[in-house]
Amino acid sequence: MLRMTRHTGHARWYRALFATIALSHCTRRAAPSSVSGTDASVTTVAPRAPDATSIPTALDAAPRPPRPSVDLISTLGLSLAVSSRVDNAGDLPEHLVDRNPETAWNSRSEDLVGAWIDVRVPPGATVTGLRMIVGYARTNRRGQDLFTMNHRVSRIEVLLDGRSLGEFAMDVDTRTLQTVQFSGGAGTYRVRVAAMLAGERPDWREACVSELELLGTVPDESPGDAGARAVRPTVGVGALPDERPAVPTETSVVATGPSTNVAAYCRARMRDRDRAQCRQEDPEGARSDACFCGLPSDSLEDAPSGRASLARAAGAVLGARIIPDFTDPSRGVQCVALVQTQSGWYAVGDLASCMRAPNMTGDLRRMIVRRFDAQEANGTTSLTITWDALSSDLQEGEQAGPLCGESVELRCEVAATGAPTCRRIVRVPRDCSRRWRAMLTD
Repeated sequence: MLRMTRHTGHARWYRALFATIALSHCTRRAAPSSVSGTDASVTTVAPRAPDATSIPTALDAAPRPPRPSVDLISTLGLSLAVSSRVDNAGDLPEHLVDRNPETAWNSRSEDLVGAWIDVRVPPGATVTGLRMIVGYARTNRRGQDLFTMNHRVSRIEVLLDGRSLGEFAMDVDTRTLQTVQFSGGAGTYRVRVAAMLAGERPDWREACVSELELLGTVPDESPGDAGARAVRPTVGVGALPDERPAVPTETSVVATGPSTNVAAYCRARMRDRDRAQCRQEDPEGARSDACFCGLPSDSLEDAPSGRASLARAAGAVLGARIIPDFTDPSRGVQCVALVQTQSGWYAVGDLASCMRAPNMTGDLRRMIVRRFDAQEANGTTSLTITWDALSSDLQEGEQAGPLCGESVELRCEVAATGAPTCRRIVRVPRDCSRRWRAMLTD
């Protein structure tokens, strides 16, 4: 009995010890409590809310949607260049990217297969293809279909930094944008004319493209709406706007005539004008037609500004004048140089579009003559005319487009008899830099 009692006491002692240890352990893990008498009320502490910045949201977790494919040229205002331009102030290089299918870039005559368009694409952008209209998609007011009358592009080659991405056949019967698919990243893309279909007019020998779009995605840091035009594209001739050719480009100019005097030249031009088209060019119908030739300079809004006639004769050059000629409305108002020799007056080509036509109320055309002189040396007489030709077209939404310009020189070797031999030299190729804006305020 005594041994059983001792064992029972030990068991009770061990149970009390274990209960005490368990109670102490639970007290350390439990929340604080307040005790009143024998009743305990427990206050629960809410767990701390996690930092909101540490919780991944559904937006962060979801993959970024792919950027839409857009026309990179108009969206980013990319720099372009064309191989050449036609000697015609009515068809401008900028017409390639003006989003108007009834205007077109026209190359220089005979610049057909091998003519090219360059587009520089910035880092971060991707290219997926292009769209282009392969001809001059316009029917003029005389009902002439310029699409079938001009050459059309039947095949192109696309190159990236000189590396060919392939050749692509084009449909010469489609007058709307055609899509060509290829892929690439940043760099300079060249669209080269690889083959052409001749037009119905054999004497029209220019490459024509009404519109060009380069498709792809913009860099991540590009601001604003992907479809909005941030900066208007800049188009150079012969090289990208910031890559000027080291050597000026030259073309020969054919002199026509002679006429007995300036008035005789203008009478012949007015006699050959298209009267129906000239009547359509008069916006108010105040005259029988809007065409003219050689009006006094005080009624031509200073066209051209600067010297418009030769101050002093020299050698075989008895006189020279620059006059406006608006007898072919499709070409705008052209300033023409007339040179007088013993044989009469010779017209030595259209110098520039020197004023806006009657129906071009929002556009700007200006010719600023910088030099006009004749010199005789060693029995040879030379005539030199230099000028800046400025232009700005009215864009969509009735907004003025960029002011563009080029610096040009006409140099003629003149004999006492016979037609002068002339060259047209582009000293500063056409671009749309800020320098031209300052010239209007000189």
